[in-house]
Amino acid sequence: MIILKHLNKSDFDPMPLSWDNGEVGIFVARLQAKLVNEPGSLAVLSIELAKEKCNITNFKITNRNADFFEVMIDAEVSNIDHLKSILS
Repeated sequence: MIILKHLNKSDFDPMPLSWDNGEVGIFVARLQAKLVNEPGSLAVLSIELAKEKCNITNFKITNRNADFFEVMIDAEVSNIDHLKSILS
C-alpha cells in the first residue's frame, strides 16, 4: 500500500501467535497501521481490507500529527491464512 509507512523489523515487536486449526468461525484481530496524513489515506486502507473480505469492527486513531497518523483496527478474520493475507 503506497500510503503506509514502510516499517523495519526494529519498528515493532512481533507478538507470538497461535491458532487451533480445529477452530472454525470468525475471529477478531487487532491491527495497527501508520498512514500518511493526507486525503484518501483511510479510504485506501478500508478498500484494501475490503478486497481481503475483512470486516472492520472497531477503529480508533491513536496518534496524529501533521505528517502521519496511527490507527488501531479490530478486524474479523476467518483463520491464520486470512490474517497473513491481510498483513502481506
